[in-house]
Amino acid sequence: MIELGRTGAVALVGLATAVAVGWGAYLSVRSATRGPAWALAHLGGAGRWLLAGLVAGLAATVLVRPPWAGLAVSYISGVVWWLSSMLRRNLARLEAAGGFGEVPAARRAEILRRVRRLLGGGGATLVVIAVASGGAVGVAALGLGVVLAVAAVGLRIPDDPDA
Repeated sequence: MIELGRTGAVALVGLATAVAVGWGAYLSVRSATRGPAWALAHLGGAGRWLLAGLVAGLAATVLVRPPWAGLAVSYISGVVWWLSSMLRRNLARLEAAGGFGEVPAARRAEILRRVRRLLGGGGATLVVIAVASGGAVGVAALGLGVVLAVAAVGLRIPDDPDA
């Protein structure tokens, strides 16, 4: 058995959460800029990685103490796998029903500006929570806040003078 203690277990769950949020932000930003066909192709290959995360979480449940850390990693991986599978199926149905239409450049820029504001606002909120919380929870919240802030800063809007 691997004994993590409360702080180590929270750090493990925080890391799994940061990876899930980071990948979700990456998927959202890239599909917003490259389109739904890119998202469908990306989700086709991501499923096995998410399933591997689920298996790793189940293994951690058996090998790591406290066991709730492994269960939490399994839960995070399972939910992300389930949500991405739903998204992949919906995108495949949309493609089969008539394909993916091109989003006009002005509308795409508007969507990307909104995504950047939401990511930045979420990141800033998590940084405030991190400062107020302190400890292992604060570190986990700070990590999530940084992931969202980096995604917001890295988001480039084509043909946008404010980018």
